[in-house]
Amino acid sequence: MTSTEFDARNTLDVVPNFLSVTQVADELGQPRQAVLNAINSGRFTTATRVGESWAIAQSEVERRKA
Repeated sequence: MTSTEFDARNTLDVVPNFLSVTQVADELGQPRQAVLNAINSGRFTTATRVGESWAIAQSEVERRKA
């Protein structure tokens, strides 16, 4: 059984791919500080604190690029 089949049978949610603040800045062509300001003002709804860093769902970044 593959891990995907196992997850489906056990109704486990798929964990999205996350990007760092620097990666998001590169993807969007913005300064790192602009991304941090957007996180602090609540404009990135998927931003999650991981230790002392931030992680943002790749899907949200892709939507912003479109």
